[in-house]
Amino acid sequence: MDEYDVAMLLMQAEDADLGVVFRDSMRGMARRTVLRVFEAETQALCGALYRPDEGTPCYRAGSAPGTVLHEGRKNEVRRPRIRRLREDGRSEEVRH
Repeated sequence: MDEYDVAMLLMQAEDADLGVVFRDSMRGMARRTVLRVFEAETQALCGALYRPDEGTPCYRAGSAPGTVLHEGRKNEVRRPRIRRLREDGRSEEVRH
């Protein structure tokens, strides 16, 4: 939902529903922002999706369940997993 859609919903909502519509739209925007930050961090460490950086020891390793705190409540998300090759040849999960 983009800003235009939110504005249209707010204009069409009854006065009693304005707060609910606004909070729902803000919750969605916050979720999308968190997912964009996850992707930006992953790209910075590993390179673009399907085009990994040659010189980096980090690589994408799927996803895992996670939670994000929003308005005092935990919301479930899928977070990207990143692993790093160590000098001894083993790998370890990157906590970011």
